[in-house]
Amino acid sequence: MADSTSQRWHDQIIAHGARLVGVENGLARSIVGIWRQSLPRALATVASWPGRATNRTAEAALDAIMGVVQQSALDMGSVLGNDLLDQANAEQRIVGNIIWRGVPQSIWDAVGGMHRIDEVIIKPDFHRPISDAKAFGLLNSDINGINWTERITDMSADVRKAVRRELAAGVAAGEGVDKIQRRIRKVWDIPLRRAETIARTEVHNVSTRVMYDTYNANKDVIRGVEYLSTLDRRTCQICIADDGRKFYYNRLPSVESRPFIPQHPRCRCVYVPFTRGSRDFYGVSKKDKAVFAGPVTKPSDYGTWLKGQTVATVTEILGPVKTRIFLTGKLKLRNFVNDGKVRTIPAIEKSADRMAAEGAEL
Repeated sequence: MADSTSQRWHDQIIAHGARLVGVENGLARSIVGIWRQSLPRALATVASWPGRATNRTAEAALDAIMGVVQQSALDMGSVLGNDLLDQANAEQRIVGNIIWRGVPQSIWDAVGGMHRIDEVIIKPDFHRPISDAKAFGLLNSDINGINWTERITDMSADVRKAVRRELAAGVAAGEGVDKIQRRIRKVWDIPLRRAETIARTEVHNVSTRVMYDTYNANKDVIRGVEYLSTLDRRTCQICIADDGRKFYYNRLPSVESRPFIPQHPRCRCVYVPFTRGSRDFYGVSKKDKAVFAGPVTKPSDYGTWLKGQTVATVTEILGPVKTRIFLTGKLKLRNFVNDGKVRTIPAIEKSADRMAAEGAEL
């Protein structure tokens, strides 16, 4: 029998996420490259000093270096903005096609208002570029209250503080050009990972927002979404706790109460949709209903995967106390987190002792 609609959606969204890593890699290289290319200009600001650093020459150098930093920030912002808008339009087409192709044509006929299979796009508006208003919202969306332009601004401010500190130390030590330039090089290496993180996180941010908008536009066939975290040791405990949680359009827990993805910088989690019941559609064959409403066979959830790892690996991920509590079955992974925050060890131990005394699991 053919894979179910939900199975197709699940597998193709996961595969698409793997392809998105390539998009992240490309944008990260571009952003980091812009920052690296600005270093020679920063070094040139002190290359012509006649002798040892002074407070006056250091202040002049700081102003000149910050001019370089600000121009680099503008260049990074321009590349990010353009690439993220391109990504949003591509995401709309890709995810739209994943939803469309996973559903039997007879189901689309039953809900009405959809393109035929030879029309390429599931709904008339999915082939159009994202509107200016939607693009503005996407490119100014925040993660934990901070958007990417503010993150670049914060990065620039931290570079200024570091440069000022290093120049002051160079002046105090009576250093010449070579040693001052060495200090500037050291500062220039600090934001590299931060710039890469901004690029990777924002690709995922735009992707998940467009993805969710696509799901929301197809509630006539989508019942809800399921949270999926990556099954490896890099996944954080907050994302581990949310793995497998389902949220619904027509019942509780509502999709409106779902944790926002990305939950943090470099988050790799994703929501996958699942279908409504087949009884909601009339005039559809039993075969198509069976495909549409069939089950999903997932490789594993995080808890099952984790139990299959060595104790050393589990300890690396959870720490020794939580490893003992988890492997003895006193608490589940979701009990290590409360309201989006990792609980303290004393609170976890207290819950484990209470549940052991009650002879039940949370």
